[in-house]
Parts: sequence; structure tokens; C-alpha cells
Amino acid sequence: MKKVYISAITLLLAILPTMAQETFDLLKYNQQDVLGTARSMSMSNAMGAVGADVTAISINPAGLGIYRSGDVNLTLNLANTKVSSSSLVSDNTKFNVSSFGYVFASDMHSDDELAFFNMAITYNRQANHFRNSSIRKYASPISILDNLYEGDPLESLAYTTYLLDKEYNPILQAGEKVDYSQRVIESGSSGVWDFSMAFNYAYWLYLGFSVGVQHLDYTMTSFYHEDFELGGSMDYNNKFNSSGLGYNVKVGGIIRPFPALRLGVAYHSPTVYVMTDDIVFAEMNSYGVPNDAGALVDASARHKLEYRYYTYDMNTPQKVILSAALQLGKRAMLSVDYEMLDYTTMNLYDTYGFVYEDVRQDIQRKLNNVRNLRIGAEWRLNDVMSLRGGYAYMPSPVKSSVITDHQEVFTPSLTPHYSIIDNKGTSVYSLGLGLRFDDFYLDFAYQNRSYGEQFYPYYNWVKLDGEALP
Repeated sequence: MKKVYISAITLLLAILPTMAQETFDLLKYNQQDVLGTARSMSMSNAMGAVGADVTAISINPAGLGIYRSGDVNLTLNLANTKVSSSSLVSDNTKFNVSSFGYVFASDMHSDDELAFFNMAITYNRQANHFRNSSIRKYASPISILDNLYEGDPLESLAYTTYLLDKEYNPILQAGEKVDYSQRVIESGSSGVWDFSMAFNYAYWLYLGFSVGVQHLDYTMTSFYHEDFELGGSMDYNNKFNSSGLGYNVKVGGIIRPFPALRLGVAYHSPTVYVMTDDIVFAEMNSYGVPNDAGALVDASARHKLEYRYYTYDMNTPQKVILSAALQLGKRAMLSVDYEMLDYTTMNLYDTYGFVYEDVRQDIQRKLNNVRNLRIGAEWRLNDVMSLRGGYAYMPSPVKSSVITDHQEVFTPSLTPHYSIIDNKGTSVYSLGLGLRFDDFYLDFAYQNRSYGEQFYPYYNWVKLDGEALP
């Protein structure tokens, strides 16, 4: 058997030189975990009206006004991600910085009831993208070759490696089944630096403002392989990086109508990102397939990049957060946050500021507005030790009909696979312990976060069920 190496020259769709993302890529970039300080995490980030916490400032900047002394905070996080599918299980553990902040509190000693003017620089991690996922399926009636379309860069690679015949039809025989497997390695994170200021007016009204600078980094490497029932096999491997820098503003207020109750409201503007995608490589290989002369060969083709880097703009949904915190005597506190955001307002723009209309319409067809709920509790056992707990629920922003009706999903890039958060949404259960001493404090938190996904290794034009990743 001889080996053939061929470079593929691919005609790209007009959309590709400027944009290589689709609805579920953008959704992945905009999903946030329950991260931050250990105290906030242990209460599932139900901190909007609690205040006096580095993560609480990022939720509602008015919480900065509750500080009466300076603070320096560093939170480290050990995150374990376990992915279970119907065929395989994988684990991934990462150690990182979850939160950092410096708070400067200034007692105004004022006669006009302005009690404190506080400033802070804080960093809070918003999401981790570290995950290794693997799936395997036997005797599938559908191949990735059945899902290629005219002008698809993968179609050119498949043709060059003899996986498509001269009429661009798959070489598989009618009814021929395939065994496929795929491994996807993801890494990266997103986080925000907030530069905040807040006022404490007479200990009953707190007003805050912050400017946020957000970063996003994501790297994906995928390995896909198929074995053909009647002989031969193929694989497709690709890797890309996506990174962005954005900014937003936050304003908030907290009132204390009576000493035991705080009510808060905060507004987060959309974050405007400047994004850059780096397509590192995309290659397809075939093994033991007939060439034009009928001889069985191995062939390899790598996508030739007209442009390796693609730049575009992205905006995230705005948020409105309503909060309440109730002090129960001197020992206990209950808190709740209700967060509203509309994922249909996400958009992509080219470098001239024009919206990608087809992506905008697809987002509106497939996504919803959501209402996130976070509940927290804290109980002070004594002057040193506190116990904490919390629960958060984030509904799926994907319309249920996308999965139940097997809606077609088009991925206009060199990454055909995608995943969809299922209708169960995301649940987060939290526990924590706090130790407070005269000059420092220690907080510990444990979280269990669970959600389900439907994973599709390629465009779902044939409307099959996805692989469940609970």
C-alpha cells in the first residue's frame, strides 16, 4: 500500500475570512460559573445585597460601600471536572486563582451624613473551560461524510483524500455503517477586573459604580476517527484558539429600610469584546480507501489557510440583578439574588461594526432569555466560626425545541462538532466554612455543579439524537 501526501486548496465560504463562530460557540463564551471568593462561592454567589466581599462588588458595586475598613483578598481554587457519557468517562483537575482584590475604605467623618467613600480593584474568574470529553459509537448509520455541504472546507479535504467520489458523494456504500470516536480537549478561562467606587450614605443607602475589563481565552483540540464497515477508515483533527478583551460598566444600589433588611438592584451593561480566532491546524486523513485508479491508498490533506487569524467583535447580554439579604438576629443571614438576562441580544460584528445578520437570526431562533436564581445562608456558630451554604439554578438558555425537534445547526468553521445544554439547566450546591480572627480571615468552600449536554460530532442535518453528556 503506498502513501500519498496532498495539500488541499480550499475555497472558503464568504463568511469564513471574517467569522468562524456560531450560536453555540458564543453561548459557551458567555456562560458563567459560580466562582469568586470562598465566602461567595459557599453561598452560591447570592451576594448582591450582602456586600463587603470582593465578589459581591462584581455582582453589585454598591456592596463596596458596606466596607468600613480596608481588605486584601486572595482566593485559590481547585476545580475537578468530570464528564460522563454513555460510553466513556473522563476527569480533569486544575488549580487556579479564583479571586483577588484590594479595598480601600475611607471614613469621611462628615457632617452631611456621607459616612464612607470606598474604592477597590478586584479580579474575579467567571468561567473555566478546562474539560476533556470523549465519546464512542458503534454501527452508526450516519458518517461525518454524509453531512458535508457544497463549499464546506471539510468537503474539499474529504475530496482530496478520496473520501468523496468525483461527484462529491461519500465513498461509503448504501447502508454501510461506521464506528466513530472523538476526543475533545478544551482549556481556558474568562474573568473580569473591576475598578470600583461606592458611597455609604448614613448607613442606609449605598451607591456604587465600576468599570470592568474582561478577558476570555479558549483553546480547543479535537480528534475524530471513523472505521468503515466494509474496510478503510478516516480521521479529522483540528485545533484553534479564541481570545478576546472587552469592557463593560456596572451600577448598583442597596438600601436598608430597617437594620435587618437590605434590598439591592444592579445593572450590568453588555460587554463589548474584540475577539481574535487563531486557526492552528485542520487536517484530514484517509486509510485504505480507493483512489481514482481504484488502488487502496492512504492520503492526507491539510487545510491551507488564506488567513490564519480572524478578528471580529462580540457583545454579551446585559444583566439586571435584584437582591435581598435578611439578618436573623446576630447569628444568621439569608440572601437571594434574581438575575435576568436575554441571550437573544448577543451579536457578532465585523471589524467595520456591521452585524452578522445570519448569526443574529440564528441566535434569536435558538436561544431564550433566562432568569437565574441564587440562594445563600450563613450561620455564625461563635465569634470565630461560620457555616455557609447555598444553591443556584441557571435554566438552559437554549430553546427546548432545538433538541426535541432536532433543529439543524450549521457550524460555519473548521470545527463541525458542537454541544447543546439540555433542558435540565445547571444546578450548583455549595457548602463553606469561615474563620475570622482579629487581623485576618480564612474561608473554605465546596461546590458541586451539574448539568447535561447533548453532543453532536458533526452538523446535525440528518436530525439524529445527540450523545448525552450528563
